[in-house]
Amino acid sequence: MKRLGTLLLTLVVALATFSAAFYVFLPKDAVLAYLWGKGTLLSAEKGVGLESAALTLEESPLRVVLRNARLSAAIASAEAGSVTITPLFIQSLLSISFKAEVRFESLALNLPMPGQAPLVFTTFSAMARLRPSSVTLERVSATGDLLLNGALSVNLQTRKIEEAEMAISGERSDLLELAKAVLPLSKEPSGDWILRRKRGESK
Repeated sequence: MKRLGTLLLTLVVALATFSAAFYVFLPKDAVLAYLWGKGTLLSAEKGVGLESAALTLEESPLRVVLRNARLSAAIASAEAGSVTITPLFIQSLLSISFKAEVRFESLALNLPMPGQAPLVFTTFSAMARLRPSSVTLERVSATGDLLLNGALSVNLQTRKIEEAEMAISGERSDLLELAKAVLPLSKEPSGDWILRRKRGESK
């Protein structure tokens, strides 16, 4: 047990050293521009457009900030005044996935519903985890037309929700009446909604 503790401590120190070296010596601006270019190309191949009026790298902590960002797809689009992505290097290495804190300010979702105004969130934040097959949002918190609190995971191949536990309320929660036919939604006696799916469930 003592040896295991020593090995774990050594691993943590090694990961911390690697992250510190990555942070100090890597030409971060060049890497950021390269990753953004790759990301926009890959998204375009999948029929999704990504645009940003400005892309900056800020420090303490290291974070990427996009101003006036826009995402567009065949059935829907989204715009945000700003998007802040704060990478979590140690947690990413330990989980063998990319993890980051994500925060949107003034997020507007244009809904594929005739006659419906965009769904506006004053703020939207989450802990995001990206793997080749899925994206998971934990500690979701949102304010605006809808109030969100919970977590969900989406399969990137099928584009379907794999797992979810999300409480939803707010001024425009009546829109969920239209979505309950295709999403695992249920209405509570209080009038709030729950988006719930256990892993492995198809309904």
